Formats: sequence, structure tokens, C-alpha cells
Amino acid sequence: MRATEHLQLAFDIGMAGHPELQRRWIDVMYKVASRWGRAHMVSLTSTNRIDLLLRQLEREQLEGMQNGSSDAAANSVDVVVALAETWVLRTYEVIRAAAEQATRRGETNEKLATLKYRLGLVRMPIAKAEIKDVRAKEPVLDVFGLAGGERDPRPYKNDGSYIIPRGICGTTGSVMWWPIDIKQMTTVEIRRRELSDEFLSLFD
Repeated sequence: MRATEHLQLAFDIGMAGHPELQRRWIDVMYKVASRWGRAHMVSLTSTNRIDLLLRQLEREQLEGMQNGSSDAAANSVDVVVALAETWVLRTYEVIRAAAEQATRRGETNEKLATLKYRLGLVRMPIAKAEIKDVRAKEPVLDVFGLAGGERDPRPYKNDGSYIIPRGICGTTGSVMWWPIDIKQMTTVEIRRRELSDEFLSLFD
């Protein structure tokens, strides 16, 4: 079997394993397109399939962690992280563009604004290796927190060298990040699964 066929089979398994979520994605996809621009249909058609594939991979990764199959989890975690971060980058652009359309029309949508902000907290370090909302001319910032309550002894420099802490959620198997929220001046914990669920709940 060719790699292309294996990949298609993986997507099929993801969709077959989450039929209700697939229906919700289709519903949300059409609502986003009709409300904020049909150009989003192109991105969301594949982005929702990536979400379902990731949920399947998260499930399998969690099972591996719980069964003590550490080798299998270690061998695949970099691919899962890469897919999760690709999903974040693609999803952020859809939400950013939708938020712009909403603003132009004078709409106020708290769910959309919150999702855009939370996606942005993760997206900025992934895309630019910088902390969101830190301006280039601002002074060097003091110590920031890492995952698990640890402290990073290095001052933050806004020079594209920031590496966001990453991990795997022990409850869902989802990729998770610990970005800095400058508005709160603290480290926050964000799971990819949470971002996906928030997207699916935009119109609830």
C-alpha cells in the first residue's frame, strides 16, 4: 500500500471514529461560511478532517500512555505535535479573518473574540518564536513560568528565540502548550482539544 493510501485510510478512521463530530464540523463550516465569508469553506473542509484525525491519534496516544507503551508514544509524538500545530495555524487564520469580517459589520461576538485570542497565544510562538503582544521596542521581560510550576531563569528577549513549552495531556492525549498571556502576566495552559471544542461551540 502506498503512503497516500495509508494517509487516506488514517483520515477515514478518524472520520469513522467520530461521526457526530464530523456532522458538527460540517454544520459549523457552513455557518461560518454563510456568516463571515465562503472563502473559509476551502480551509475548513480539510481543517476539520485534520481535527478528526488528530482526535483519533490523541485517543491512540493516550491508550499507549496508559498501557505503558512508551516507545510507540515517543516515536509518534513529534508527528502528532506537528499536525496539532499545523491545525492551530490554519484554524487561527480562519478565525482571524472571520473576526475581521465581524468587526467590519459592527458585530460583537465574545466567543469568536475569545477563541481568536487563545489561538493567538499559541500561534505566535509557533509561527514566530515570540510571545503574543510583546512589542519589539519594549524592554527585556523578567522571568516567566513554565509547565508544572517550574520557572525559566532566562529573561525573555523578543528576538525569535522563544520556545513554547509543549506536552501531552494525560487525560485526553491532546497536545498542550503553556504560552505566556501578557494581559494576565502569567503562564496559561491550553490544549488543542479545548480549542477545537470551542470552535465547534461558536454557534451554540
